[in-house]
This record gives sequence, structure tokens and C-alpha cells, in this order.
Amino acid sequence: MARTLIDNAEITDEEIAYFKDFLKFYTPVKVLAYSKEEILCEKVRAILTRHTQKLRDFYDVFMLEKEGLRAEAFKDGIIKKQKK
Repeated sequence: MARTLIDNAEITDEEIAYFKDFLKFYTPVKVLAYSKEEILCEKVRAILTRHTQKLRDFYDVFMLEKEGLRAEAFKDGIIKKQKK
């Protein structure tokens, strides 16, 4: 589920009355997305297979590793993706 900008906000009755017409646009939405692990595998595959390297791939891997994911732990998945 994709979170909205007001997911954790406490909205007063006065705000609900005033923004009633707009609040219906802030409902959670189901979104299909890759898991962080899958994104890490794809980013490393891209780094290894592209003719020209993209800085954004290195940045994304850095950010994912900062969250605790390690590329070494997904070595098998990365190798599978390279063979496709």
C-alpha cells in the first residue's frame, strides 16, 4: 500500500469539515512494486552489464546498503539476472 501525505497526521474535526472535498483524494492505494531486495539485484546487474555506467545505480545501491541490505547476500539472484 502506498502511503499518503496525511497517513499519520492527526486531523481535527474543523480541518475535516473544511477540507472534506479534498480528503477523498488521500486514500491509500495499492501499488505493484519490486521489493528492496529485487531492486538491489537489478541495480547491481545494471552496473555490471551496461556499456556506460549510471551514477544513479551506484547511489541506489549505496542507499539500499545503508538500510542494511548487502549485495553479497544476493549474489545468486544477481548472477541469475545476468544470465537472462
